[in-house]
Amino acid sequence: MKEIKKIVVTGGLGFIGFNLVEKFLKEKYEVLIIDSMISGTKNKIIGRKNLKVFDIDISEKKDIKNIIDSCDLVIHLAAKGNVVESVQEPIENFNQNVFTTIQLLEILKDSEKCKKIIFSSTGGALMGDTPPPVNEKSCPNPISPYGASKLACEGYINAYSNCYGLNSIVFRFGNVYGPNGSHKKGVVNKFIRNSINDIEHIIYGSPNSSRDYIHVYDICEAILLGIEYFSKMEKNYELFHLANFEEVTLAKLIETIYKVSKKKNSYKILDYRKGEVLRNFCSFEKANNLLKFNPKYNLQKGIEDLYFWILENEFC
Repeated sequence: MKEIKKIVVTGGLGFIGFNLVEKFLKEKYEVLIIDSMISGTKNKIIGRKNLKVFDIDISEKKDIKNIIDSCDLVIHLAAKGNVVESVQEPIENFNQNVFTTIQLLEILKDSEKCKKIIFSSTGGALMGDTPPPVNEKSCPNPISPYGASKLACEGYINAYSNCYGLNSIVFRFGNVYGPNGSHKKGVVNKFIRNSINDIEHIIYGSPNSSRDYIHVYDICEAILLGIEYFSKMEKNYELFHLANFEEVTLAKLIETIYKVSKKKNSYKILDYRKGEVLRNFCSFEKANNLLKFNPKYNLQKGIEDLYFWILENEFC
């Protein structure tokens, strides 16, 4: 199989994309970023060797095709990822997630050079209220338009892989946290900012609501392992869960932030929000067996690093 040297990263200036591109450049890959900046990211990479940044929307099929046709692999991170917003605007969520993914697959289908894709899915919203721990054999049951959009994307990627000979890897991420996400509104960043500003936490539903948190550096390492795995794949499509196999409640998350900050914030409980999963955590056994993936960051260390990163980069 041809060696992968030149990679397109959609959403490459976003939270995960920015960290991933930095790692790629250290690994001497040539990288082309496609990012419309719609996420509000402030991340910038300027004047770096082996890097080009295209400020265009992923829906611009003709422009995207010219970029992809020159590369060996697409890593598709760009997405509309907010569960609550997807409940409010399901059509917009479909267009931003499913329609754009099909357009990418059409480009790959017709490309003579680029026939590989790594897709960022979700191990939480897609699984819905399927009893945890979940794995690749668990039955998806999305309860939000966002979760449904990711499941639809997985289905199309599998279909295109079987019908048109694409080589595809789908990674279902746990709740990703870490540096370079100043534009992110997720619960980890929000609770850390609350702690710094002495603001009361808001919990929707229950402090026993849980997620499986995984550090962005572990996600980046898994994607590198996925790139290596293309040369060993025995079928066109492969699916992996990436997480820590640890159920972390909101109460435990708040307690962990308190241990780092030494500031104890109160919290109030509001009603559950439609579309949000109550409990979730995932096994990464398959990724460990086939990719030799093993997350290095535990919650305490990851929260500590992120706390001081936010303090230095958002409050200086």
